[in-house]
Amino acid sequence: MPKKLKRANRTGSVYFDKSKKRWIAQITLGFNQEGKQDFFKRSYKTKTEADNALARLRTQHEIGEVVPPSNLTVRELLEDWLTWKAMRDLRETTKASYSSVIRLYLVPALGSKRVQALTTSDIERAYETMREPRADHRGNGKTYVPSREQIVLVHRVLKQALKEWGVGRGIIKKNPADKVKIPKYKAKRGEVGGGRAKYEPYSESELRQFLEATFEHHLFIAFFLAGAMGLREAEIAGLRWKDVAIDAEQLNPEGEGQLWVRVQRTRVGGKIIEGSPKSERSNRPLPLSAKAVATLRVHREQQQDWAREYGWPWSNDGFVIAKPEEGTPLRPDSIWKRFRSLTNRLGLRPVAFHDLRHGFVSIMAAKRVPLEVISKLVGHHSATFTAEAYRHIFAAEGLTAAKAMDSVSPDVGIRTLTLNSASENTKDEPEPTPGLMRRKLTTYQAQRIKTRIKAGERPEDVAADYGISSRMARYIANGERYGRLESDASVSNKKLAIRNKVSRAN
Repeated sequence: MPKKLKRANRTGSVYFDKSKKRWIAQITLGFNQEGKQDFFKRSYKTKTEADNALARLRTQHEIGEVVPPSNLTVRELLEDWLTWKAMRDLRETTKASYSSVIRLYLVPALGSKRVQALTTSDIERAYETMREPRADHRGNGKTYVPSREQIVLVHRVLKQALKEWGVGRGIIKKNPADKVKIPKYKAKRGEVGGGRAKYEPYSESELRQFLEATFEHHLFIAFFLAGAMGLREAEIAGLRWKDVAIDAEQLNPEGEGQLWVRVQRTRVGGKIIEGSPKSERSNRPLPLSAKAVATLRVHREQQQDWAREYGWPWSNDGFVIAKPEEGTPLRPDSIWKRFRSLTNRLGLRPVAFHDLRHGFVSIMAAKRVPLEVISKLVGHHSATFTAEAYRHIFAAEGLTAAKAMDSVSPDVGIRTLTLNSASENTKDEPEPTPGLMRRKLTTYQAQRIKTRIKAGERPEDVAADYGISSRMARYIANGERYGRLESDASVSNKKLAIRNKVSRAN
């Protein structure tokens, strides 16, 4: 009896598992950190299937498509990834946002799931579950429904973590979040679960009305910097006088100065954190017109008067936006809260404080300032993003566009159709054919033609509306069939042809 051949080392094996009553295809992946061998197994009904699968597994292992088995859960992966990511390139605000997303959404829905067992369907079902009403995590007794924007953020965090820590560390070979489709929701903006209400920003006249009405308010300069210069709320809260060049020796011959955005103050978990601006492009210089220089000078003089009146030391290192009684900086969220109460008190339509920045972009664009210039002023990474996310079309602009083609539109009035000589003389019109009628008219159209002519309209006018001859319109009105227009000779010839065909067949 010939000796049974033994497989070479690390080529894998096929064996029958009596407990499962299945054939197992197994390959060795190497040794783990504990010095034990890692195996990759798949079970099949027949030995032939297992042999074929083993050949595929060996090939996949050679090209790196088979990973060692791991019991790592989604929760462990997300926590490890966030710790690693935070040390590399996450800002404090971004880290706090990602941590909240992981704690409130991803861990409850997917945390116990093994990463290697995670599928696209699991993720999509989890997103559907997240949309169910839940108790507000702030403990205020209210019901909370996440908006679609929040689910989009959840998906972005999960997808990035699986890509950088799952695929990047060889735990999985394919990212199951790549092909996930985020469900569409029926809730509209401003409704429960519909996200923040979206407002049209103030137009130029509305912004001027608001600034004039709040000129005497101690936060006027914050509104001015947001609406007339496009600064973010956090950038306004972090602006210091040393970053504002408005002294006489700092101005150019035209009396124009400059402002630098170098610091922003943000609220993270109840704490105020000072740091660099949102992105590298957000760290930017901004030109100041002579009028803007004068406005900032007036505010600086007023702030110095407050310091003398209330007895706090004013310095060039102080904040541009400060409490009049103390000179300490305002919390960033205090600015938009005061803004909202002021708009309500003045009877203006509601907009968010950040919409002042949107309005700045839209007003500048309406004044034909190039989008590339606007994008640099607001610190965006591209003019395309500025146009898509921040450019709003005002009602006046839409009306101007609607009037653009009025020059080619005819004057409104009674349409009269002039008939040429051939149309007036119906005898000169060519005889319509049945094919022409069937091709141009439907049964409903023919009925409409008949009804209109019976109601007293001229056949010529009705025919012109349907693109047919007036004679054809008369035939339709009289209810005549076009098949009867065929001559008796043609009918006889057809009948004769049919008889000959039948006789030849017999």
